Amino acid sequence: MGWLNRLFGKLNKQEDDFESYEESWSEVVYHRENLDIHDDVQRREYIQGCLEQIADAAREVEGLSSEYSVVTSNLTDMEEIEALPPAEKRELEAAASRVATLQQQKETYQGRTGKMTDAQFHQMEMVQDEVEEGLRKLKEAEEYQVLVKRDLSRLDAEKHAFRFRKVELQETILQCKSVAMVSTIMVFLALAVLLILQFSLELETGWGFVFTIAVGVIVYAVVYFKHQEASSELKKLGKDMNRLIQLQNTVKIRYVNNTNLLDYLYMKYKVKNARELENDFKEEKEAREKFRQARFDLDENEEAFINLLRKYRIKDPALWLHQVEAILDHREMVEIRHNLIIRRQSLRKRMDYNK
Repeated sequence: MGWLNRLFGKLNKQEDDFESYEESWSEVVYHRENLDIHDDVQRREYIQGCLEQIADAAREVEGLSSEYSVVTSNLTDMEEIEALPPAEKRELEAAASRVATLQQQKETYQGRTGKMTDAQFHQMEMVQDEVEEGLRKLKEAEEYQVLVKRDLSRLDAEKHAFRFRKVELQETILQCKSVAMVSTIMVFLALAVLLILQFSLELETGWGFVFTIAVGVIVYAVVYFKHQEASSELKKLGKDMNRLIQLQNTVKIRYVNNTNLLDYLYMKYKVKNARELENDFKEEKEAREKFRQARFDLDENEEAFINLLRKYRIKDPALWLHQVEAILDHREMVEIRHNLIIRRQSLRKRMDYNK
């Protein structure tokens, strides 16, 4: 049982180490501890790494700005509706009530018992033109997430190996210094003893001096070359570590952006993964094809409802065809506003991170 405990202990430790690595992937490290700014190669690599990070961030901000404008426009429309005078508000509610009644009749006629809730179904209707593109983005983001995590794990392992090797080299340099110091002391002691033997006892110590000096020279030579080798490798290790940090920073930014993209798409489409979105969307698409004719009953009232919204300066009146309940129920309006605010905060956070 002891070996099992040790095995599970090692596995738990590796899992904890992986989680600690994953938590640090959102933190971009900026320092130039080992950067020689006067070295053309190091300086060029450092600047190139920074430019790649800036380019990634710029592309991300450009893509987020369009989505941010759409969400902000939806919130503005909501404020316009809630600010309507009482008479116009009643007229809009009457039109919304008619549309809602016809929509309910259509759903009853449809008689669908799918996997999706009403909220998810309306959400899919609101963004049905985007679902194909959203599904493609989700699949790409999930596949890319696996690759980025693999790269970050490998980079973390390399950094750990570099640090371990750095400690070994530093210990080697200290050992060389210690050996040199001890050797010096021993050589001087041996020479002193030989001098005493020569002058006090008048012994022939010529070969002793030669042997002592020869041994000292050999030891110093070995220690010197070992010290130089360790120092050279330590310097090269510093350069390699600097390149690794630059690469890790670039991958970290991509990891954060991709993670935020996945979280946002999951929230937007109310799914847990791309497979769920694909299955639900196909099912809903097939069901909508079967009852498309039922939509004709709504045309007249929907057209009147849209014209009324345009009259009240609503920028995207077609969107409200899928959320007429919000006009009739204040709680529904609050929930939709809350969802939009969360989406905008998420977009703002991602834009701020990249800016």
